Amino acid sequence: MKGSYINDEDQAIKSGDAINYATTYTYYGITTYLKGSMAQVSSAEDFSNFFDALRKGKLISDQTLNTMTRKHSTLRYGDYGYGFQVDHNYYGHTGEWDGFETELVIDTGRHLEWVILTNSGTPGRNHINAINALIRSAY
Repeated sequence: MKGSYINDEDQAIKSGDAINYATTYTYYGITTYLKGSMAQVSSAEDFSNFFDALRKGKLISDQTLNTMTRKHSTLRYGDYGYGFQVDHNYYGHTGEWDGFETELVIDTGRHLEWVILTNSGTPGRNHINAINALIRSAY
Protein backbone atom coordinates (compact mmCIF):
# COMPACT_ATOMS: atom_id res chain seq x y z
CA MET A 1 0.00 0.00 0.00
CA LYS A 2 2.51 2.55 -1.23
CA GLY A 3 -0.04 5.31 -1.76
CA SER A 4 -1.30 5.27 1.85
CA TYR A 5 0.02 7.30 4.73
CA ILE A 6 -0.98 9.26 7.81
CA ASN A 7 -0.94 13.00 7.37
CA ASP A 8 0.05 15.14 10.34
CA GLU A 9 1.65 18.49 11.02
CA ASP A 10 5.05 17.05 10.02
CA GLN A 11 3.82 15.45 6.76
CA ALA A 12 3.15 17.87 3.93
CA ILE A 13 -0.01 17.32 1.91
CA LYS A 14 1.03 15.55 -1.28
CA SER A 15 0.10 16.72 -4.74
CA GLY A 16 -3.22 15.23 -5.80
CA ASP A 17 -4.56 14.63 -2.29
CA ALA A 18 -8.17 15.68 -1.82
CA ILE A 19 -8.83 18.64 0.44
CA ASN A 20 -12.21 18.92 2.13
CA TYR A 21 -14.81 21.59 1.60
CA ALA A 22 -15.91 21.79 5.20
CA THR A 23 -16.95 24.96 6.93
CA THR A 24 -14.75 24.40 9.98
CA TYR A 25 -10.98 24.33 9.96
CA THR A 26 -9.74 21.26 11.78
CA TYR A 27 -7.19 19.81 9.39
CA TYR A 28 -4.20 20.76 11.50
CA GLY A 29 -5.99 20.93 14.85
CA ILE A 30 -4.67 18.55 17.49
CA THR A 31 -7.93 16.61 17.73
CA THR A 32 -7.62 15.83 14.01
CA TYR A 33 -4.96 13.22 14.67
CA LEU A 34 -6.70 11.63 17.63
CA LYS A 35 -9.61 10.47 15.50
CA GLY A 36 -9.44 7.37 13.31
CA SER A 37 -11.43 9.06 10.59
CA MET A 38 -8.89 11.80 9.93
CA ALA A 39 -5.43 12.07 8.46
CA GLN A 40 -5.54 8.71 6.68
CA VAL A 41 -4.71 9.12 3.02
CA SER A 42 -5.01 6.29 0.51
CA SER A 43 -5.33 5.59 -3.21
CA ALA A 44 -7.74 3.57 -5.32
CA GLU A 45 -4.97 1.08 -6.03
CA ASP A 46 -4.28 0.65 -2.32
CA PHE A 47 -7.96 0.00 -1.62
CA SER A 48 -7.85 -2.70 -4.28
CA ASN A 49 -4.77 -4.18 -2.59
CA PHE A 50 -6.56 -4.00 0.78
CA PHE A 51 -9.62 -5.83 -0.54
CA ASP A 52 -7.42 -8.47 -2.16
CA ALA A 53 -5.34 -9.02 1.00
CA LEU A 54 -8.47 -9.21 3.19
CA ARG A 55 -10.16 -11.68 0.82
CA LYS A 56 -7.06 -13.91 0.62
CA GLY A 57 -6.44 -14.00 4.38
CA LYS A 58 -3.20 -12.02 4.17
CA LEU A 59 -4.26 -9.41 6.76
CA ILE A 60 -6.22 -11.51 9.21
CA SER A 61 -7.33 -15.12 9.34
CA ASP A 62 -10.67 -16.22 7.92
CA GLN A 63 -11.77 -17.06 11.47
CA THR A 64 -10.98 -13.53 12.68
CA LEU A 65 -12.77 -11.99 9.69
CA ASN A 66 -15.82 -14.19 10.37
CA THR A 67 -15.84 -13.00 13.99
CA MET A 68 -15.49 -9.37 12.95
CA THR A 69 -18.32 -9.60 10.41
CA ARG A 70 -20.81 -11.36 12.68
CA LYS A 71 -23.44 -9.27 14.49
CA HIS A 72 -22.38 -8.41 18.03
CA SER A 73 -24.64 -5.41 18.65
CA THR A 74 -27.38 -3.32 17.11
CA LEU A 75 -26.90 0.42 16.75
CA ARG A 76 -29.24 3.13 15.48
CA TYR A 77 -28.20 2.47 11.87
CA GLY A 78 -28.17 -1.33 11.95
CA ASP A 79 -26.22 -4.35 13.07
CA TYR A 80 -22.56 -4.06 13.96
CA GLY A 81 -19.71 -6.56 14.19
CA TYR A 82 -16.19 -5.65 15.29
CA GLY A 83 -15.37 -2.60 13.18
CA PHE A 84 -17.91 -3.37 10.45
CA GLN A 85 -21.57 -2.74 9.86
CA VAL A 86 -23.02 -6.10 8.89
CA ASP A 87 -26.02 -7.35 6.95
CA HIS A 88 -26.95 -10.65 5.31
CA ASN A 89 -24.48 -10.70 2.42
CA TYR A 90 -22.31 -7.68 3.00
CA TYR A 91 -20.22 -5.82 5.52
CA GLY A 92 -18.58 -2.45 5.46
CA HIS A 93 -17.87 0.79 7.21
CA THR A 94 -18.89 4.39 6.72
CA GLY A 95 -17.22 7.51 7.92
CA GLU A 96 -17.55 11.24 7.97
CA TRP A 97 -15.48 14.01 9.41
CA ASP A 98 -15.28 17.69 8.64
CA GLY A 99 -16.24 17.59 4.99
CA PHE A 100 -15.24 14.04 4.07
CA GLU A 101 -17.85 11.29 3.59
CA THR A 102 -16.78 7.71 2.89
CA GLU A 103 -18.15 4.23 2.49
CA LEU A 104 -16.43 0.86 2.09
CA VAL A 105 -18.59 -2.16 1.15
CA ILE A 106 -17.77 -5.82 0.67
CA ASP A 107 -20.67 -7.73 -0.83
CA THR A 108 -19.84 -11.39 -0.21
CA GLY A 109 -22.99 -12.65 -1.93
CA ARG A 110 -22.05 -11.12 -5.29
CA HIS A 111 -18.26 -11.03 -4.81
CA LEU A 112 -18.08 -7.24 -5.15
CA GLU A 113 -16.08 -4.68 -3.24
CA TRP A 114 -16.22 -0.93 -3.57
CA VAL A 115 -15.21 2.21 -1.79
CA ILE A 116 -16.68 5.67 -2.27
CA LEU A 117 -14.77 8.73 -1.11
CA THR A 118 -16.08 12.29 -1.21
CA ASN A 119 -14.79 15.62 0.02
CA SER A 120 -18.02 17.53 -0.51
CA GLY A 121 -19.32 17.69 3.04
CA THR A 122 -22.76 16.49 4.02
CA PRO A 123 -24.09 16.47 0.41
CA GLY A 124 -21.59 13.68 -0.24
CA ARG A 125 -23.76 11.28 1.74
CA ASN A 126 -26.57 11.76 -0.81
CA HIS A 127 -24.13 10.94 -3.63
CA ILE A 128 -22.87 7.87 -1.78
CA ASN A 129 -26.43 6.62 -1.26
CA ALA A 130 -27.22 7.13 -4.97
CA ILE A 131 -24.03 5.33 -6.08
CA ASN A 132 -24.74 2.45 -3.70
CA ALA A 133 -28.27 2.13 -5.10
CA LEU A 134 -26.90 2.02 -8.66
CA ILE A 135 -24.34 -0.65 -7.81
CA ARG A 136 -26.83 -2.78 -5.92
CA SER A 137 -29.45 -2.55 -8.66
CA ALA A 138 -26.99 -3.35 -11.45
CA TYR A 139 -26.09 -6.81 -10.18
